[in-house]
Amino acid sequence: MKKFSLWLAGLVAVIITMVGLHAQATQAATGASFTVAPILTSNQVGMDNGYFNLLLKPGQKQTVAVKVTNLTNKTKNIRVEPINAGTSDNVQVMYDAGVPRDSSAQYRLTDLLDKGVTVKLPASTTQQVKFTLTTPKNGFRGVILGAIHAEDLASYSSGGKGVQVKNRFAMNIGVMAQTSSKQVAPELKMHKVGAHAQSHQAMVTARLQNTQPRMFGKLKIKAKVTRQGRSDAILKQTNTNLSVAPNSHFDYRMISKKALRPGNYTLTLTATSHQWRWHFNRNFSITREQAAKINKEANLKTEIPWMWIIIGVLAAIILILIVLLIVMMRRRKA
Repeated sequence: MKKFSLWLAGLVAVIITMVGLHAQATQAATGASFTVAPILTSNQVGMDNGYFNLLLKPGQKQTVAVKVTNLTNKTKNIRVEPINAGTSDNVQVMYDAGVPRDSSAQYRLTDLLDKGVTVKLPASTTQQVKFTLTTPKNGFRGVILGAIHAEDLASYSSGGKGVQVKNRFAMNIGVMAQTSSKQVAPELKMHKVGAHAQSHQAMVTARLQNTQPRMFGKLKIKAKVTRQGRSDAILKQTNTNLSVAPNSHFDYRMISKKALRPGNYTLTLTATSHQWRWHFNRNFSITREQAAKINKEANLKTEIPWMWIIIGVLAAIILILIVLLIVMMRRRKA
């Protein structure tokens, strides 16, 4: 149990550290308006004190509290609320209020915690914000991952003349909850595959889903797209150091720098993480209409297949010459 908990703690610590670094970058640009810190309890597992890692009993009620400190000389309105973890299309664990619910998730953090609150915080003061976490009476498998999200409702402008960007300062305190130390192995499944255009880029995407309540990292994905029945790749991509949240899905994207052509294709994808390995083969098609629409949006010009045109012309000339030769030979015999 201790080894497993420490392993989980280490993995989440890396992810929470990355989130914290992002928040510090925002702070440097706009100036920090507040800080938030966890108030840990005896249910804490592991050695990291920067986030909640809770081992709870089925049916237990647990207070989850944070300290919010206003660093300014003005009153601040701070929104504090639980949010869920998901996996971004860049294949990294993310914390966001808009994370879609995955069909495999029995529970999410927002199912177990109270709703969010807005705190009016006077200048240079600290206040505790408490939530009650209630676990199901029968407990749950694996882990549930999310965060306590704190956001200054005031906006800060950045950028030079003519371009003004409104930013809000926000911080996350990770929350991982479990009612059993029993390990659950992740399970990666592939769903729909197809071609799309997004952000003016042509791409082939594959919907991948982790159906189990287990977070895992050090994921490597190696993928290629071929014409059906052929082995030479028209698209090839390898990504490493990826991470996937429990019970989540994402669209793995393969960017094409060349115009997509209509036809029948095969996506071959292999994903590996620690001792786990998943291999997928999926056929898909791109219609002439889809290819035209995608290439137009991505501003990609369809390459003219000169080699095949030349081969076709030469084949036609040879065929015509053969026909003429046969005709001439028959005339001579006549």
